[in-house]
Amino acid sequence: MREARWAVAGQRLLAFKRMNPRSLTLGLAVLLFFLMRHSAIDYVDSRVVVELFQWLRVAGIVVSFVVYVRLVGWDLFGSLCSAMGCCICFSYVLNGVPLWYFASQWGAPIASALLVRAVAPRRPRETLWAMCIVCSTVSVLNLISIILSPGGFSWLPAGVDMISGGKNSSIIYILPSVMCSCLLDSLSDRRLSARSVLLFAIGVAQVTLEYSSTSLVALGLIALVMLADQVPRVRSLLNMDTYLVLFFTFFVAIVVFRFQGVAEPFIQGALGKDLTFTGRTYVWDDAIRRVIDTNILFGCGNDGGFFNGVGAVGSAHNMIVGLFVQGGALGVACFVALLVAVSRHLTMRPESWSVAVVSLTIAAFLVLGMMEVTRWVSFFYFLGLGCCWNEILSAEKVAQRSGKAKDFGVIGS
Repeated sequence: MREARWAVAGQRLLAFKRMNPRSLTLGLAVLLFFLMRHSAIDYVDSRVVVELFQWLRVAGIVVSFVVYVRLVGWDLFGSLCSAMGCCICFSYVLNGVPLWYFASQWGAPIASALLVRAVAPRRPRETLWAMCIVCSTVSVLNLISIILSPGGFSWLPAGVDMISGGKNSSIIYILPSVMCSCLLDSLSDRRLSARSVLLFAIGVAQVTLEYSSTSLVALGLIALVMLADQVPRVRSLLNMDTYLVLFFTFFVAIVVFRFQGVAEPFIQGALGKDLTFTGRTYVWDDAIRRVIDTNILFGCGNDGGFFNGVGAVGSAHNMIVGLFVQGGALGVACFVALLVAVSRHLTMRPESWSVAVVSLTIAAFLVLGMMEVTRWVSFFYFLGLGCCWNEILSAEKVAQRSGKAKDFGVIGS
């Protein structure tokens, strides 16, 4: 019986590897597009279009899960993702939150992580090209919309100035488009291509014209770290373990103990924020208090209605706090374990440039998660990529030694 199952699995894997590269890339791009949330579509004045997109997202979640189960079966990464999802779902049920919200809020990001975990080790270039194409397209459309209509389009609500959403939303597309391009360069034995430089320039133009100080500082820091990573010794020090320690240190210092006064010149000068981070400290206090009063283990389900010093806001404005609200202490524990598992994979090759790129991208999303609930497909995409990047590098090395060209080329190497 076991031999028969292995034979069936081998046939599926062989069929998957033989898929046409362009067809696979297009299919993955379409799947990722529908898994991602796009504000311009959410605010379309047509109930039919919005509901169709929501159902297509649900279909994408199902397809991603099926692909993962058929190609991988089950592993620690999938178990932790599923456990986190189950904690959030149970919290929704316990607190009377419709499960429909799970699909767009957490279901799609988790599904994207499982999809990448399953597909990337077998077809890395197609997986990278798919995300690069989707995010680059939206990034270019964002820049065009800013130039054509600086104040936003009439059919979009106030604060939604671009196709992707408000001024701080563009980084969700800029970051993966640039980093996926850099990883494609790495797999082609190039350090940096004109494509990667152009995508970075498009991103800088967006956040400059919209003037998002947070995104501008983030892109500047990413560029500096990537330059520093050119030195092997620096690259081995700035690994995923280092980034995780720094992230949790800053989380405890800022969210728990409020030591941000130490960095007052940077916060008020470079970021243009006050020491409450535009009322976020009030939101964190209100959100944590609400969970403690409701259910510490599973949270209170609904992420919204928190007081920011002026009025109510629709988000906890912090990744850990937001997950604490929607999944409780158990959900947070699963997420932390997931980060540690990914870090264990990435620190196996501290000398690798591409590993440094993946680690830096995840770290950048974690930094953004200090101020936002980063339940984004692009973030979880890179968590899935981080879990299997060692497998990709090992397969590439074997292919180079054997002298066999991998059938991964899509648009060019």
